[in-house]
Amino acid sequence: MKETDLERRIRILEDVEAIKKLKAQYWYCLERRLWDDLPDVFAEDVIDYMGDGKIGCQGKKDVVKHLVDLLDKGGVNLHRGHSPMIEVTSDTTATGKWDLYLYMEFDPQAKRGQEGWGSYEDEYVKVEGKWKIKSWKYKSARLEQWNKEG
Repeated sequence: MKETDLERRIRILEDVEAIKKLKAQYWYCLERRLWDDLPDVFAEDVIDYMGDGKIGCQGKKDVVKHLVDLLDKGGVNLHRGHSPMIEVTSDTTATGKWDLYLYMEFDPQAKRGQEGWGSYEDEYVKVEGKWKIKSWKYKSARLEQWNKEG
């Protein structure tokens, strides 16, 4: 049975909402250090691109290890994504752009850290009916590091 125009539009709206929830789950896992839950948001062959477009790491296991090594320092880890622009490009693929504000403390005593903002460019894939992050590239617009140690 052929999908009607209304059914297609509703499916696309549901897909966009599911992708928003997926990205929120990603940030939630980062902020709360839910490292065991983090792999659920990624496709098996996920790619983390560096700001210059080169591959930083690839594959679910390596990407999660990279994020844990980067963010599991004991201090505050705040990621606030907003202003999503999501385009469903097929029944199983989509792209998204997000703005991000971040604040990170590199130690529990908040003596060193960074604050900044930038944007994500993501690709998503639907696997067995669930959206997953296929790739992302984070571009920093501004990043200020700070050090309160004497």
